[in-house]
Amino acid sequence: MIKISIIIPVYNVEKYLATCLDSVINQTYKNLEILLIDDGSTDSSGLICEQYSKKDTRIKTIHKKNGGLSDARNVGISYASGDYISFIDSDDFIDINTFTILNQYIKQYNADIITFNYYDYYNKDKISPHLLFNNLKFYAQQEFHSTFAKDLFNKYEMNVTAWNKVYKRKIFNNIKFPYGKLFEDTFSAIYILNQCNNILVIPDTLYYYRRRNDSIIGKHIQEKKYNIINIDSIEAKIMSAVDFYIFANHNKESTEMLFRILKNSLDDILFSANRNQYKNYELALIYLLKNLYKKPQLSLKIKFGILKRCFNIELYRRLIILFKK
Repeated sequence: MIKISIIIPVYNVEKYLATCLDSVINQTYKNLEILLIDDGSTDSSGLICEQYSKKDTRIKTIHKKNGGLSDARNVGISYASGDYISFIDSDDFIDINTFTILNQYIKQYNADIITFNYYDYYNKDKISPHLLFNNLKFYAQQEFHSTFAKDLFNKYEMNVTAWNKVYKRKIFNNIKFPYGKLFEDTFSAIYILNQCNNILVIPDTLYYYRRRNDSIIGKHIQEKKYNIINIDSIEAKIMSAVDFYIFANHNKESTEMLFRILKNSLDDILFSANRNQYKNYELALIYLLKNLYKKPQLSLKIKFGILKRCFNIELYRRLIILFKK
C-alpha cells in the first residue's frame, strides 16, 4: 500500500490550524505520515500540534527555531519516509477524498508528479474553483522541452506552487527549497521538474487555498494594488525561466518563455511606485532582452507579436531605440 508523507509547516496559525489538521486526519485514505513542522510559533499553534499528535499516532510534531517556510519544508522532507510527499500550508485544507483520488492516479500512471486544481477560499460563503487543468494529460520527459513548456506558460498560468501536487519522495533527494526567499516554489520549480521522468495533470479540484490579506501572498497582492513590486517575486520568475531555458537546451518554447518573463519583469519595474530602488535591475533586464531578442529561436512573427501585444506604444518606441543601439 502506497504511503504518503504530508508535510505541514506551521507558524502562528492558531485560528486556522484545526481546520487544516481535521481535513488531513479524516481522509478516506489512511496510509499517511503527517509531519507538523512548528517553525517557532509564538501563539498556541505548537500546543495545538502536540494535542493532535496525542490523538493520532500518524502525526509527528517537530518543533524548530523560526527559519521560514522553505526551511520548515526542508526539515519535513528530511523526516519523510513515504513513497510520495505532499505539502499543505497550515492555513489551508483539503477535500476529504484527496488522497484516495490521488492514490488511484498513482497506481494507474506511476507519475513522478501529479498536479491538480484548487479552490480559492475567502470564507464559507465565497469559494471559487481555480481551474487550471480542464483535462487529464500525461507528459513524458521528452515533452517537458516542448509541449509542457508551452502549456505551463500559456494554459497553466505558470503554476508552480508546491501545495497542489503530490511528488515521489526520491525527487527531493538532491533538492531543497531556498532558505530565506519568498516565492520559494518558483525558485525551485525547474530543479524539481528536472528530476522527473513524467508528470500528470488532472482535472480534479482537491485543495482549498485560503485567501488572507495578512498572509505572505496576501501582502504581495496588496502591494501590487499600490504598484509596489517585490523583487523576490521578479527574481523567482526570472530564475525559473532561465533554468528552463538551460534545461530545454535553448529551444523555441523556452526562449519565448524567457523573453516574455524578462519583458514582464521589466514592465513591473518600469511602472512600479518603487522603481528608483531597482535601477540596476532595469538596466540588466534591458541588456538581457536586447541579447535574447537577436536569437534565431524567436521568429520575426513572434518578436513582432510579443511587442505588439505586450508593450504600450511608449515602451515599444523606447525599446526599438534601445535595440538599434
